[in-house]
Amino acid sequence: MLAAMKTAATLTEQALRLPVDRRARLAHALIQSLDTASDADAERQWDAEIARRVEEIRGGRVQGIPAGKVLARRPHRGS
Repeated sequence: MLAAMKTAATLTEQALRLPVDRRARLAHALIQSLDTASDADAERQWDAEIARRVEEIRGGRVQGIPAGKVLARRPHRGS
């Protein structure tokens, strides 16, 4: 375990010495490697939810609210 921690520390030091563009590519690759099957499951669930909501609107069971009305009702936040 200690060897793995030293390796990670060494890799981190080396990565931080890379030029910005190469660090960005590395960071992107590392972040993408964290995506798991649960993300795919979440995406499937959202797709099903969207399909359900579209069907409710098309079937007349619910009525949409125009974006202008929704935005007008939101609390204003100071800039």
